Amino acid sequence: MKFSKTQKAFVIEWIEKQFASDQLFPCDCAAQVDGEPHICTAHMKAYKAWSRTPHKRSHIRDWIDDWMNPAEQQALEGALKKQALRCGEQIE
Repeated sequence: MKFSKTQKAFVIEWIEKQFASDQLFPCDCAAQVDGEPHICTAHMKAYKAWSRTPHKRSHIRDWIDDWMNPAEQQALEGALKKQALRCGEQIE
């Protein structure tokens, strides 16, 4: 997934917001306990990998490719397009 240098901060913020608000992020990798979603080891590994990921575009792209499923990547791309339209940027 490609994004520009100016979009990098938005991508970082979006991913961090997903971790904060969605316990099934990324890849719906939560376990079910008594019918309720709970954080599983895959989620913890993804979060740990994210927290250690340098804030360089290539590293962020690698993390996105490794941990986010296609639906999550499309949601991020949609959010990037909306943000670009609000800021008057060209959409890649």
